Amino acid sequence: MDFLYYHERVLFHFMNYKFLTLFISVALVSSGLHAASSQIGEISTVPQGSGVLTNVAFANLQAGQFNVGMQAVELYTYPDWENLYLTGYRKNKWYGPGPQGLIAYEKANPAPVILGPNNTEHLLDNHHRTYALYLLSTTYTNSTNVTVTDPSSNTYTTNIGPAPTTVWVEQIGNGSSKNIGDFWKSMQLGNTHGQTNFQPTLTDFLTTTNQPSYVWNYNEGILIRDLVKTPPPFIPSLTDDTLRSVAGSISQSQVNTNYAPPLVQGMGYVERGNDNVVLDYQEFYWANFLRSKIYWATTTLTLGQNPNAMYKFTNYDEMCAFAANQLCHEKDAKDLPGFIPFPSINYPAPLPLFQRYIPNGTFPLLATATSDGAFTFTSSDSNVITIGSYTNGGNTNYFGTLVGTGNVSITASVEVATNSTNGGLTLFAANSATRSTTITKATQKIIYSAPPTLSFFKGATYTIDASAPGGPIAFRSSNRNVLTVDTNGVLTVQGRGKSEITLTQNGGSNFYNATVRFIVTVR
Repeated sequence: MDFLYYHERVLFHFMNYKFLTLFISVALVSSGLHAASSQIGEISTVPQGSGVLTNVAFANLQAGQFNVGMQAVELYTYPDWENLYLTGYRKNKWYGPGPQGLIAYEKANPAPVILGPNNTEHLLDNHHRTYALYLLSTTYTNSTNVTVTDPSSNTYTTNIGPAPTTVWVEQIGNGSSKNIGDFWKSMQLGNTHGQTNFQPTLTDFLTTTNQPSYVWNYNEGILIRDLVKTPPPFIPSLTDDTLRSVAGSISQSQVNTNYAPPLVQGMGYVERGNDNVVLDYQEFYWANFLRSKIYWATTTLTLGQNPNAMYKFTNYDEMCAFAANQLCHEKDAKDLPGFIPFPSINYPAPLPLFQRYIPNGTFPLLATATSDGAFTFTSSDSNVITIGSYTNGGNTNYFGTLVGTGNVSITASVEVATNSTNGGLTLFAANSATRSTTITKATQKIIYSAPPTLSFFKGATYTIDASAPGGPIAFRSSNRNVLTVDTNGVLTVQGRGKSEITLTQNGGSNFYNATVRFIVTVR
């Protein structure tokens, strides 16, 4: 990883720097002089909730990343904060309408910042929220009347002021004494000791160690190595990363199911683990993973995309559904944080007992998976095999029934599920396995009962008792002067002699033809 390479490079130079500083310090002390040295190290931080609340103008608040997902802001984040501003509610909790409601929420849930050189505050988290609040300040620039209903069910109309052009944040660290170059190196170094709860702990979900950096120095997926020359923008200048929006939506089941397959998983990866902790930069990891795979081809400029990506879409929802239900669960994503694997399905051939058609022949459908999700089975052609089920002891058992011949596939699908053997923590994406077979025509035998001889009595009748699994039988007499036979197998005596009687069943789509012949003598 580029960051790890940079991290190792910083540590290497840091070790050499300490040795050189020690050498110079000894030399200066021996000559009666001493020079202060600037150390490049971690910026001390305190846990959130222990910092200092401060009010910062959006234009003076520097981001800890270059991009946000503008589609995600537009579709999900901005409406949430607009609702708070106009109604006073957020997630059913009352803060009051207008600027005071926003301020009340911000003070209760401040975004973390670090103070840098020139008294610039640097945002560490909640970029989407902060950018949405900035957009709110550009939309609601005048006072306006709103009608609200408070928690006591009192409805009233009130005048609310313009949305604030500042935001309340919590300063949890101070790197203002550093020069600008050392400051950005320290921001990249981040917190390697977990001194603050801004540094989340790993959970059972997460398979990749957390990058401890306080800044995500990728712009549209491209690593920015020199943050002095190319620092992250201030909040109003944040730009779009389309794949960041995709990554955000597919971690929260915000997938349009109109574009998802049956048993839709709807969630590409696990965003939150134990104690509702979110991994730093997790959505950016997934955005970078998807960048080479999907591309949204629109007439609107969409940033951070690779036009040479493997799959191209004109519909944004369809692209998200494909990423959430397929790409995120493939093996090349297994080392990303929050990865949800496809369950391993053990699905034997669906027709172990049958190769030829048997009328209404049934067979069990059995499959197992590494997850505890519920199975369903589907047939590609219900004219060949139909699927049935019955419940026994609370368990649903599936079986197939032969109703015809031809090529058919039976798919075993397992729903998204937890693995109960791991405390219900390990998620599995929906998956399916398909087995195909060909049901061929069956041979058949005509069963019949007929007399070898009949006594002559003109007009006397005898009914041939005959049946075949393929259906109705055709009858024919070779000598109609001796015996005639109708479509129901009724023989009628016409004269003395012999006649060969032929019984034929044409087989149709499920059986091969069958024919029997026998001689009947009239004396």
